[in-house]
Amino acid sequence: MRIIGTCWLGRITGGLALIAITLSLSSCALLRSQPKHRFVVISVNGMLPDFYLDPAYRAATLQRLRTAGAFATGTLPVYPATSLPNHATMVTGVLPAQHGVLADMIFDRTAGTSRVPYEAKSLKTPALWDLASQNGMDVALVGWPVSEGAEAEWLVPGTLPLDGTSIESGWARSLEQMDRGLKKQLLAIQPDRKVTNTIQYDQWIADATSYLITEEQPELLFAHFRNIGEVQRLHGPHSKEAFLALRQLDAHFAKLLTLINLENTTLVIAGDHAFEVAEKEFHVNSFLREIGGFRVSGGRLLEWKTIAQVNGSQAAIYTSDPSLEGKLVQALRRRNESGGQPRLRIYDRTALKKMGAFPDAACAIDAPQGVTLGTRFSGSDVPEKIKIRGSSGAQAVRKSMLTGFLMVGPGIPAGLNLGTTRVLDIAPTLAAQMHLQLKAQGKAIDLRKKTPAIPAR
Repeated sequence: MRIIGTCWLGRITGGLALIAITLSLSSCALLRSQPKHRFVVISVNGMLPDFYLDPAYRAATLQRLRTAGAFATGTLPVYPATSLPNHATMVTGVLPAQHGVLADMIFDRTAGTSRVPYEAKSLKTPALWDLASQNGMDVALVGWPVSEGAEAEWLVPGTLPLDGTSIESGWARSLEQMDRGLKKQLLAIQPDRKVTNTIQYDQWIADATSYLITEEQPELLFAHFRNIGEVQRLHGPHSKEAFLALRQLDAHFAKLLTLINLENTTLVIAGDHAFEVAEKEFHVNSFLREIGGFRVSGGRLLEWKTIAQVNGSQAAIYTSDPSLEGKLVQALRRRNESGGQPRLRIYDRTALKKMGAFPDAACAIDAPQGVTLGTRFSGSDVPEKIKIRGSSGAQAVRKSMLTGFLMVGPGIPAGLNLGTTRVLDIAPTLAAQMHLQLKAQGKAIDLRKKTPAIPAR
């Protein structure tokens, strides 16, 4: 009986083991058959909420995405409202003073020169792509600002020609840093490709993104489109050229949507900042010559005591002598009080600390609506009339200075109006969706369907 019992028990044990193995194999097969949840994050330089809110803009794809998922009526950029600091915040969830990308052009106090923080090493805090890679996700970066040298499975570095270099040389610089195999695959799409303007650049970004989505299928992909921002900067945000650029951008999105399965992919399209019309230019350093002053030769700064680093309609002002800070702020305020034009918005050190901006600057200034800041060191400090163009950088204190945000994918209610959101909250929102632990100053956006309140009786 004992032997029979043992054999019977053995048969049961063996049977249970066989069932367990069968269930395990079935579970593995089921997991393999279930597609991974992917994330595609696209940024647009100069994206306006009206692109998807106002039918007059004729952006059918963007407007269709608005009804398919969540949308913001406006998104508040960080200060300064320029491309690089906002892209850095978009992937870190912290303010510029913490992540270190303070502006598109950063003043180096020691060298007395300006530099563009292209490199990922400019970031002092982890980016989403770092956390995703550490958690085993495959990451692709396509033209994303501040991504040069980033650790990613597929990297097409974003090299914005903000330092006076040409778009062609920026593209060549990007090619030099790409993996040889990836570069070969992308160049094969159009062997005679040239990138000498931002229209061609956006086509390059669209082709690279399409290839990666279809052939490599990364779990997290970041891409950046910039032509419409450049067009707004040159011609103004409501120009006929900007409307044409929007149609071109919308066509890129229409093609990408044919490649993205929104049943298992979360798609984010976000702006970095908006552009406002500028009709006048004020050369702030011409005014600052009288406060401490500086010496320039051949456009090169040789000596300085007080200097402004201009970024569009905004400037951070530095002093080599701390005792000059009080004098500087007082002089700027007296200028406003005496009716000096343009009337500037002034931020002292205390205000900048609250804004998380320019920790080493004595103060910062914003030009008023309709005015941009010039970089000339000499000449009159009276505002000059210029050809209409777009400008950005100043703190977003008007609705027209807000950028846009769309989010579509599994579990995101269709037509969800988020109201006003913040660029600061994009990274925490994505981190929550990807189950990543991100130390952020922003907060995850509430993506739950809002239930209408029951009227009181």
